[in-house]
Amino acid sequence: MRVVRIAEFYERSCARQALIALSVAALFPATGAAASGWHDYELEIAPGFTVFRANAFDVCLGTTEKSLLVCPHNYPGKIGPLVAYAVTEDAIITQHVGARPHEKNPEMLDADPEKEFLFIVRRADRAVSGPFTRLEWEQAGYPDLSSLNWAHPRNPNFWLPFLGTLFFLGVTAIIFGGPIAVLVIAAASLWLYLRRLRQRRNAA
Repeated sequence: MRVVRIAEFYERSCARQALIALSVAALFPATGAAASGWHDYELEIAPGFTVFRANAFDVCLGTTEKSLLVCPHNYPGKIGPLVAYAVTEDAIITQHVGARPHEKNPEMLDADPEKEFLFIVRRADRAVSGPFTRLEWEQAGYPDLSSLNWAHPRNPNFWLPFLGTLFFLGVTAIIFGGPIAVLVIAAASLWLYLRRLRQRRNAA
């Protein structure tokens, strides 16, 4: 498997995000703000290993040397984002959901939570084994999944996605609140005008 550098992958991922944003923005204008990278991150989970999130779909296991080990683009149409990981003394184990065509843009991929795949990566030489279904994992004699200490990847930077979400909500309020405010002001102005007109007629 060819090793992909994170910088190279990130360029492709940004292009993918832009395509999704342009496709969906035609249906929902505020979605453009959600395509930003506020929720993307790189999280070190063990010495030499990171979880790298380029977007909601491309959540991968990588290295601190900026290369990717397990990523959806290596298994197109089958493997989705990394949703959980476990660290043992000699391995990193990752759990992924499946992949399916995007509901609004079938040419793109989306996560399929009804499917599950597992990988195991040796820490000594970073050799990758998988993907395995749960049954294939058990048949291969790998560690009991229930005995592992699972963790879900989280953005180590709390404030960046928090402020990004506030900004998104503000833009949404402006986009949808602006026209409503104009209509309310126009209706109130028309009502006041008609009321004053009636008062003048009654006075005459």
